[in-house]
Amino acid sequence: MEKEKTSVGISGMHCASCANTIEKKLRAKQGIISASVNFASEKATVEYDTSKITEKDVISFINETGYRAVAGGSRVIIKAVGMDSPHCSMIVKKALKNSKGVLSVETDTANQRVAVEYNPSETSIIEIKKIIKGAGYEPLDEESIDREKDVRQKEMKILRRKLIIGAILSVPIFLGSFPEWFPVPEIMASHYVLLALTIPVQFWVGSQFYRGAWIALKNRTADMNTLIAVGTSAAFLYSAFATFFPSIAASQRGMTVVYYDTAAIIITLIILGRYLEAIAKGRTSEAIKKLMKLQAKTAVVIRKGKETEVPVEEVVAGDIILVKPGGKIPVDGIVVEGYSAVDESMITGESMPSGKKKGDTVIGATINKSGMLKVRATKVGKDTMLASIIKIVEEAQGSKAPIQRLADKVSAYFVPAVIAIAVLSFSAWLALGMPFIFAFTILIAVLIIACPCALGLATPTAIMIGTGKGAEHGILIKSGESLATAHKITTIIFDKTGTLTKGKPEVTDVTGGDALKYAAAAEKGSEHPLGEAIVKAAQARKIKIPKATHFHTIEGKGITAKAGTKTITVGSRSLMKEKGIKHGFEDEMQRLENGGKTAVIVAINRKAVGIIAIADTLKENSEEAVQELKKMGKEVVMITGDNSRTASAIAGQLGITRVLAEVLPGEKANEVKKLQKEGHVVAFVGDGINDAPALAQADVGIAIGAGTDIAIETGGIVLIKNDLRDVVSAINLSKYTIRKIKQNLFWAFIYNTAGIPIAAGILYSFNGFLLNPIIAAAAMAFSSVSVVGNSLLMKRFRL
Repeated sequence: MEKEKTSVGISGMHCASCANTIEKKLRAKQGIISASVNFASEKATVEYDTSKITEKDVISFINETGYRAVAGGSRVIIKAVGMDSPHCSMIVKKALKNSKGVLSVETDTANQRVAVEYNPSETSIIEIKKIIKGAGYEPLDEESIDREKDVRQKEMKILRRKLIIGAILSVPIFLGSFPEWFPVPEIMASHYVLLALTIPVQFWVGSQFYRGAWIALKNRTADMNTLIAVGTSAAFLYSAFATFFPSIAASQRGMTVVYYDTAAIIITLIILGRYLEAIAKGRTSEAIKKLMKLQAKTAVVIRKGKETEVPVEEVVAGDIILVKPGGKIPVDGIVVEGYSAVDESMITGESMPSGKKKGDTVIGATINKSGMLKVRATKVGKDTMLASIIKIVEEAQGSKAPIQRLADKVSAYFVPAVIAIAVLSFSAWLALGMPFIFAFTILIAVLIIACPCALGLATPTAIMIGTGKGAEHGILIKSGESLATAHKITTIIFDKTGTLTKGKPEVTDVTGGDALKYAAAAEKGSEHPLGEAIVKAAQARKIKIPKATHFHTIEGKGITAKAGTKTITVGSRSLMKEKGIKHGFEDEMQRLENGGKTAVIVAINRKAVGIIAIADTLKENSEEAVQELKKMGKEVVMITGDNSRTASAIAGQLGITRVLAEVLPGEKANEVKKLQKEGHVVAFVGDGINDAPALAQADVGIAIGAGTDIAIETGGIVLIKNDLRDVVSAINLSKYTIRKIKQNLFWAFIYNTAGIPIAAGILYSFNGFLLNPIIAAAAMAFSSVSVVGNSLLMKRFRL
């Protein structure tokens, strides 16, 4: 079976149930292996059997559901092994954008990935892969992690071999180039011997520079490889000419100067730099590797009453899995039997084991510490929590922070500008009457010292380590932009229920004999936390709950229902006013609300019969988080649908002075907008369930949902733990990452702005200093390594 995956945009989806409908219908189609529809991003990710259907069939299937597959909405992400610099990225972009059917291209040099949006009626994934290969890079599917690792290791071996051979040959070339300094046999100083020793260094050790320069030329651009290939070739070709035609190349003093040592040592030094850079860059992606290592390899499933150990890939949703003490839970699921403590620290960062009993959810890759558990698999493969985290971290590491755009713009014009400076410097020194050899040395030095790679690596390496560091502590930063913006936040809005509070309210007071009984009838089946609390209270008091029908929810106000001949209304004052129901409970309600409780009125047949008070307790670390944010100079705001008295009581316990009360769920985004218009940089912290519009509107949306699917799909930052102190940690991590990015960019810019003029001979007029091209090569090789090394220091940062 030949599998292919595509991502298609869908318009017309207005709710999560629409997405579920499309998903269900797609999965029922022949040839569809798997389908996942994301309501938040309006995208369908579909894996299909290419021997049975095509991508056009997938689009037709979506259109058959009554929704519209957006033209050109197909998107594919492909690994492009070897695309590890902004210039490589530019070559791939140019090649793809010039091909028919490609609508947009996004590249990620840090993870060597290309995201292509294309029109499937004009091109295909196979064709896109051919274009990437034609541009000089190895295209791999996203899933080909092992193959990519093999390619990487092979590249490292080749670099190491070339470095050793280059070093072995460069030593005699250098010694033979200066017989007046070193006592070497006369034959070693022969220009013909030096030529023979340099040829393998120039054309085998340095072959990747020629290959890269040729690819760039084919795509009508220039890159780092162009500079190295032109600079070393100029030195080599001039030296070869001087070897065969010494009388023509002789200087005024009758000496023939060759630059074999310059060409060989420059290439060897740059290979050394690339080898060290490859080692360092491998360490920047350790967070992803650690996450991948967490995945279980096998699972013990119970099928037809028998326990069978199978590879985790063969586990399907619905399987019952046996997890023994000390064993790893292989996939996400629900406990159906047993009790145990489960160590979830590798996913949530929470150090204390979590007690799990029948009905509780468990996360794949976590460790069962004590008792035996039987777990029903609910999410397997790419749908598991761990797979979602890995995907988020990968996408974040490949995303661009706004600060990177400056570096990208500079890099685009950098190489042509350097070539121009080199030619102008060469011409200027000749015009000033300096010897050809002098001007030629300057030409090579300018070409070799320039380092656009340092600029290109400055931001992505810091973002890779910053997002990886966050993931290790249960803070998922979904984009470079979120990471870069978090430190600028001036105002943080916290949703009350489920965010500042536990979100599990309990009934504390009941007035009126039948109030709880009929309120429970109306709320039975409700998913609203207040409704659930009322039903639980009735069940705990062993009250027989009447059967109700004709349910109608009034958003943010309450609910109505019918139980036999009785019409039940449960809700706020405003709902009672709207329904024309009078009540005499105002004094009692005020007393309860002043105590931070939510009071709802119960009416039967338009007559108020009682009130029910419900209280929600604060989360353990809410007050500490709020105080820490205030110490950082941030304004903290609480938003809630509760009335102002209840809201103020809760806010008072936390030390929050600004409260936005009686705000309906749909109005939260407008409150965020109002603050933004006042000039605030706003973060919204919510549970990700009914806060999606506000999370999207905020400059930084922070979803705190203990790893729920909805939370992962919404905010720009996701806090897996239900610990608000992680909001403080996320801001601190953002500050530190931005500081590192600025340091990297500063040194990269300083290196290039100072190095190029020095190589061009600007100091020669003042103190006679002229930069040797070999020193220029060493400086260039280690500039990239220093930028990556500075980013690696972030691993020491403690949250």
